[in-house]
Amino acid sequence: MLTRDEKHAIAQFLAYDQTHRRYWFDLSPYLVPPAAFAVYGLWAREFEALVIALGVLWFLAIWYMTYQINGAKHLHSAVRKYEDAVQALAKPDSDGND
Repeated sequence: MLTRDEKHAIAQFLAYDQTHRRYWFDLSPYLVPPAAFAVYGLWAREFEALVIALGVLWFLAIWYMTYQINGAKHLHSAVRKYEDAVQALAKPDSDGND
């Protein structure tokens, strides 16, 4: 019923710790070095360093958005298949309220 990519997307989503602290901790190895390099570029008036640091941050932002879009596509597809099979949205809530 679900493709391998959809199963992988769901497994990653369910396994991921959803706290803000964990999210920033996971991204810090990518964000701290270029940000520090940019601060150095400003402090030392090395504008080449600043341009390189901002270029790296731009590249990482594009890479991260691409990764998230790809994962969201598989997760959306899997949830759509689940809803089509179960029709959970059409059923009343489990607490009896509509």
